[in-house]
Amino acid sequence: QQKIFDEQYDQNATFEDPIMVAEGKDTIKKEFYLMTKIFASIHVDIVNLTTAGEKAVVESVQDYCLRLLPLTFRLRMFTIYTFRNGKIYRHEDQWSITDLIGQVPIAGPLYTSTLRQTNAWVGRRLAAFLGAPALIAKAK
Repeated sequence: QQKIFDEQYDQNATFEDPIMVAEGKDTIKKEFYLMTKIFASIHVDIVNLTTAGEKAVVESVQDYCLRLLPLTFRLRMFTIYTFRNGKIYRHEDQWSITDLIGQVPIAGPLYTSTLRQTNAWVGRRLAAFLGAPALIAKAK
């Protein structure tokens, strides 16, 4: 893994996903190293690869098996690589935080069935309070 970063990533590269941002090749290396300590295994199935100019988009399905708990999370992911001078300058992973939370025992069902519905209810009430009664009537 060290060799991949040294050879393929620009010194000033950035990595971004829904829960973090890392700037600089050395910081990105540390974040990916941390992944090897959190997960016992990561399995990647590439579904599609598209290139256009200085960008490459990889569609994949990834399974993350936690090291300390018997849990595996499956994420559908789009990875966008932006190249500059032949090296990765920007690495962006796009995946759904909702999909991730939905797979967590107890928290997932609570989030998907209760919290999201409660947020929608609060949103409708807030909209009514702010003067959007026609929208509330349609949402009931």
